[in-house]
Amino acid sequence: NKLGNQATAVAASASTSSKPASAKTSVAKYSTGKYKVTSDTLRIRKGPSTSTKEVGKIKKGEIYTITKVSGSWGALKSGKGWIHLGYCKKV
Repeated sequence: NKLGNQATAVAASASTSSKPASAKTSVAKYSTGKYKVTSDTLRIRKGPSTSTKEVGKIKKGEIYTITKVSGSWGALKSGKGWIHLGYCKKV
């Protein structure tokens, strides 16, 4: 069936991706929302880096709202500073 073969060829070409097989989309590990501290004590930093000044500490079990994410760092809703989300669990 000539028409059936054409339809199969069109379907096969439509299913091929235009992206190279090696291309991977980057998925953010962290997102905004509520996080529970899992470390005994967690430093609050002025910016999203350990090289910025420590401006406070928070304790295990406390829950905070993160309004902005930069890599593994989250900005506290209060505006007090940034915490490393690797020591927290999203709730």
